Amino acid sequence: MLENLRALARGARGVGIRVLFVLHQQWTPGDYVHWRNPTPYQLTSASCQTFARMPGAALHDDSQVQPGDLLVSKHWASRGLANADLDHQLTQHKIQKIVEHVHRGDWSVRDGAR
Repeated sequence: MLENLRALARGARGVGIRVLFVLHQQWTPGDYVHWRNPTPYQLTSASCQTFARMPGAALHDDSQVQPGDLLVSKHWASRGLANADLDHQLTQHKIQKIVEHVHRGDWSVRDGAR
């Protein structure tokens, strides 16, 4: 997987395609305690500590943001568009087509690319 990711990023940057990083907000105890409307997904991920902040939860050394890349604000849901600035970044930078590479479950691919 890492070699594929390296090749994808290298190839994209090599032909002038911008690389965007859309990261999950890392869960910490108490994150949803005072939320008015947490989603069932958020409550379940909190109870399982799916995206818990822990050592090793950072970007892999081979997946660091480089000059020219875009770092989208961390999102709190299963989709990069929900509670993040991905749509704003895509619009402002006139990005109309994306290629998506996901490290997590298939729901991220379906929901994020939509």
